[in-house]
Amino acid sequence: MKTVAATRAKNTLGQVLDIACHDMVMLERHGKAQVALMPAAAARVGILCAYASGHFSRSQAMKMLGFSWYGELLDALRAEHVRMAVGDQDTEAMAQQITALWSDATPDTIPA
Repeated sequence: MKTVAATRAKNTLGQVLDIACHDMVMLERHGKAQVALMPAAAARVGILCAYASGHFSRSQAMKMLGFSWYGELLDALRAEHVRMAVGDQDTEAMAQQITALWSDATPDTIPA
């Protein structure tokens, strides 16, 4: 990661963007980190991972990625091999619901 002062970044924006296409660039103002520039592909994967782990809502992730329908988000997750995280409580709740559905089913209602 390269660190650049904000004033220098402003004066050499083209060079800073060229570097940021391949590596993260931290912009500093008054000696303190203010903004990080990174390759778009890395930011995309970061947003997808944050959504998959529950840190972003679906609408937040879709807005950040510029998607207009949920299928695009699912396609992006699949393309980047990002799996959704499901917590223990959710897993238990789903198992209980499935068990309840199957215990209520009669042989006539069970699909072949």
